[in-house]
Amino acid sequence: PAPDPEYTFAPPSRSVSAITADQTFDFVAQRPPRIIGRITDESYSSLPSIRVTLTGPSLPQPLVRTTDSTGYFTFENLERGATYTVTPSDPATNRTFAPAEHTFTNIQQWEFLYFTALPPLAINGRVVDAENRPVPGVVATLSGAVNAEMQLTEWGTFHFMNLPRGGDYTVTITKPGSL
Repeated sequence: PAPDPEYTFAPPSRSVSAITADQTFDFVAQRPPRIIGRITDESYSSLPSIRVTLTGPSLPQPLVRTTDSTGYFTFENLERGATYTVTPSDPATNRTFAPAEHTFTNIQQWEFLYFTALPPLAINGRVVDAENRPVPGVVATLSGAVNAEMQLTEWGTFHFMNLPRGGDYTVTITKPGSL
């Protein structure tokens, strides 16, 4: 019969030479390692359509899955004893995840892990003169992990939204034509 891909056996075989007495051979059936995970938001609501990437030295290229409607993902039939890193990403929303990634070293069995998606952040501010009045024609420039520029509102405020957590940012205020 063909081997069952659902199991491997340890040891894979046992031998005896010149048998002269009854022998007992014990084997352990092992399912191939698998990584199962779930991604939720901070209120534990499932997050579908999140990209999850599996990398590791034994893989010729990364494996990519997308979470299902209940936030679950699975990587099956992994190599026993290998090391794998699981990394979620959601470039469409700039969400980050806790943990940012998880590494399994010397995987032997089915492993389960949770990731929590964290919403992106914002940098807000206001530019006023000494009398607390908005200054017209001012531009705010964001540089760093995300680069953006905006004209201040009529109230002198600026808002840089949808910023990934963990980034370094600088806001520079300028008024065209000023020194």
